[in-house]
Amino acid sequence: MSTYHSQRATAALQKLIEFDPTFGSLSLWCLHRDATAEETLIVMRDAQGEASIASVRYEIAPAYTDGRVIYYGSQFERWNLEEQMAVCAHEILHIAFQHIPRARKLLSRFGTQYSRQIFNIAADALINESLTQAGYRLPQPHVSLNAILKDVLHSNQRADAALATLDVESLYVQLFDISEKGGKQALALNVLSSRLAPDVSADGKLSAEDELSSAEWQQRLDRALRSGASAGRGLGSISTRLGDIPKSFTPWEVILRRMVTKMVTYMPQYRFEAPTRRWLALDAEAQKTGHWSPAFEPGRRKALAKRGKVTVCVDVSGSISQSILARFASEIEGISRRTGAEIILIIFDHGIQLIHELTKHNLLEELNGLDFHSGGGTSFKEPIEEALKHDPSIIVVLTDLVGQFGPKPGRTPVVWACCHGNTETVPFGRVIYLSR
Repeated sequence: MSTYHSQRATAALQKLIEFDPTFGSLSLWCLHRDATAEETLIVMRDAQGEASIASVRYEIAPAYTDGRVIYYGSQFERWNLEEQMAVCAHEILHIAFQHIPRARKLLSRFGTQYSRQIFNIAADALINESLTQAGYRLPQPHVSLNAILKDVLHSNQRADAALATLDVESLYVQLFDISEKGGKQALALNVLSSRLAPDVSADGKLSAEDELSSAEWQQRLDRALRSGASAGRGLGSISTRLGDIPKSFTPWEVILRRMVTKMVTYMPQYRFEAPTRRWLALDAEAQKTGHWSPAFEPGRRKALAKRGKVTVCVDVSGSISQSILARFASEIEGISRRTGAEIILIIFDHGIQLIHELTKHNLLEELNGLDFHSGGGTSFKEPIEEALKHDPSIIVVLTDLVGQFGPKPGRTPVVWACCHGNTETVPFGRVIYLSR
C-alpha cells in the first residue's frame, strides 16, 4: 500500500473540510492512504490472543479503516465528488467514534458470540443515518438505519429518533439476537449484510494504546462537534442527536458481578464488648511501662460464616433471547464458582412454575433440562415472596419489566436484569440493562 497521502481522496477531503467544519480537525488526526491490490501476509489474533498468519488483499472495499489509517481503493474513484465526501466522512467517523476499540471490547466480552459482520452493519447504519441527517449524499447501495428498524427490528420508531437513543453496542446485541433466532427478520438482516463490503477491521485484543487513543478521540470529537455547532452546519448541527458518541460505561456483567459478590461474601462480625487478645497484651504492656493505652481493637464473633445465597427469578413470559440468557447464566455461574454461593432458581410468569436448587455450575444446561412452558402474563409478587422464604443474600430477576409489582421485600436487595422496559415503572431495586 502507499505510504503517501491519498491522491484519490485529496479533492474530496478538501471539499469536505469546506462543507463541514467538524471534519476540519478530525480529518487531520487520520492517515489517508491509497490502497493497492497487493496481497500481504499479516498476523491476526483471536479472542484468546492466539496468533495465526492470514493472507489479506488490501483492496477489500472502496474505502475502509483499521482505526488509524483510512484506505481508499480504486473503486472509490467511480463515485462523484459529493458521494466521495460522504464516504470520507463515513470512514473518519469510524475512527472518531472509536468503533475499532469498541469492537475489540465486544469481542473480548462475547467471544464466540461476536460477529464482525453484524458489528459492521450496526456501525455503518448509525454513521449513515448521522450523515443523512447532516445533509450528506451517500452512494447507493448503503446500509440504512431506517431499513434496519422497519425490515429487521419491525419497529415503528423513526430513524432520526432512534439515532438519539441507539449506540453501536445496543444495536449490535439486538441484531445478533435476531440472527440467532432465525426467521424472516434474520433473512432480512442477511439481505442487508449481502450488500455490505466490510470497511472496519477490528482483529486482535484491546490494548492499553487503544484505551489511551479512545480518551484522546473523545476530546477531539467533542471539540470538533462544538466547532461545527457554532458554525450551524454539517455534523455539528445535529450533535445533540448522536447517541453513538463514545462514552465511558461499565458493562452490565461487571455491575452484576460486583453487586452479587458483595452481598454473598461473608463479612466478619465485630464484638465491641470484648477486645482482641493483641489489644489486651498491648494495653497491659502500656500500663506496666506508663505509656498511653493503644487504640481499642474489637474482637470478632466466633459464629460460622453464613453461606451466601442468590435467588434467580427467570421470567419465561417475556422475550429473553437464548444468547442473552446464555451470557446471564454464565455470569451467575461464575459468581457461584468464585464465592461458593448457593443458587436457587425460580421460574415464573403469572405465577410460580418451578423452584430448583442449582446442583451443578451450569445454570443454562440445568435450565434447558427443566420442564416449564413459556407465555402468559407476568406477576413479580409471587416469585419475590417465594424468594424471601429461602433467606437470600440478594434477589436477581431476569425479566422484560412488563408485569405487576408487589411490595418491597424489606431490606433484601433486588436486581432487575432486563433487555428493555420502562425503568420508571420499577418501584424498588436496581435495574441493569443486558442490551449492551
